[in-house]
Amino acid sequence: MLTEERPTEITEHWNREYPEVATAGEKIRLLEQHGYKLLGYFPLSEASWNEEYYKPLQARYESLKAEYPDRLAAVQGFIDENEREIELYNKYKDFVSYGVYIAKKVD
Repeated sequence: MLTEERPTEITEHWNREYPEVATAGEKIRLLEQHGYKLLGYFPLSEASWNEEYYKPLQARYESLKAEYPDRLAAVQGFIDENEREIELYNKYKDFVSYGVYIAKKVD
């Protein structure tokens, strides 16, 4: 179950890499502040992350190296960053996920 509080390690990672990441409660408050009524919300499943995003991404690593042989350091940096994110996701998946918000503008 996702919570409003996250461990420091994952919070610092997302603040550094993607500061727009916030808790569901924060995102819902933001919607309401901008005149929207929340009709529904759900977090993406673990399979959405691992099976539909991370595994296909990892499957492309070798082809990226082959496609950009003159930029191997940059490609390896990209791979390393993604592997770190995957590691953090698997460690803290109970605390982070993308959410889908269904909202209606209130007149």
